[in-house]
Amino acid sequence: MRRLMLWGCDHPWLTIFLILAITLFAGYRALDVHVDSSTEGMMMEHDPAKGYYQETLKKFGTDNVTVIFIRDPELFTPAKLAVLQKLVDAFQDIKGVSRVESLFSVTNFKGQGGSLETNPLLDGVPRTREEAEQARADALRNPNLVDLLISKDGTATAVNLFVDVDHADRDFNTRFSHQVDKVIAAEKAHFAKIFQIGISFTRRTIAESILGDQVRLVPLAVIILVLTIVLALRSLTAGLMPICTSGVSTIWTFGFMSLADIPLNVLTVIVPSLLMVIGSTEDIHMVSEYLEGIEETGDRASSIRLMAD
Repeated sequence: MRRLMLWGCDHPWLTIFLILAITLFAGYRALDVHVDSSTEGMMMEHDPAKGYYQETLKKFGTDNVTVIFIRDPELFTPAKLAVLQKLVDAFQDIKGVSRVESLFSVTNFKGQGGSLETNPLLDGVPRTREEAEQARADALRNPNLVDLLISKDGTATAVNLFVDVDHADRDFNTRFSHQVDKVIAAEKAHFAKIFQIGISFTRRTIAESILGDQVRLVPLAVIILVLTIVLALRSLTAGLMPICTSGVSTIWTFGFMSLADIPLNVLTVIVPSLLMVIGSTEDIHMVSEYLEGIEETGDRASSIRLMAD
């Protein structure tokens, strides 16, 4: 390491060129770093529980379900149910949706004249308010629907979207969640409350939080670090040096993560802050040695050699 530092001292322009070239290449590659908001990356590859989980998915299908919550005091009216059916049709057209479960798809088990009827709860939009109220009463009598697809007071319902995730598309969850939001926004004015929740929305939120934390925490860490070093060593150069080295190290690290296909997740998101904290400690010692050498000799070259020792 000492020889490398002294070589850099003897060839400053070549050293700067090499660092800039590597940094530009790493920075270009760092733009492709993937944000992984799932939990699969934190699972042990050969954990028996993971194998059991995969077998369960094969038997019972996807566990990626997006739930659309809809509440309105006039939910069971022909006008509101017409909008609800329009929403259901729009959700079905979203790429990745394998099945939509709603009031229009469930069966109405009902005893009638000594026999069991299994007609759909809503076979299309009711034409009259009386038909809508009858559907509401049938739904509230069905224990398989209450608190699952309809609230006990009949003013809220859920639309369940069963999603087949395209694992080849790394941004599938984010893109899917935004498409759901787009459909909701088109009909939002017709209901008192409507929103989505589910795995895709949660992973999108986590990904946005990961990137948002970088925007907020890294500049804050830089400001605190610079102020601390400047106040301690009374030198602006000493304060900026750790920022330069940690910044270059972070770019190189993200470039390597992109080349090695290592995602940015809830664990690796702390890498920039760690590089600043851990890397700056050695920088402070080296800069301190350099400043002492300047005070003693006044010569930069000899001070750098003293620092390298």
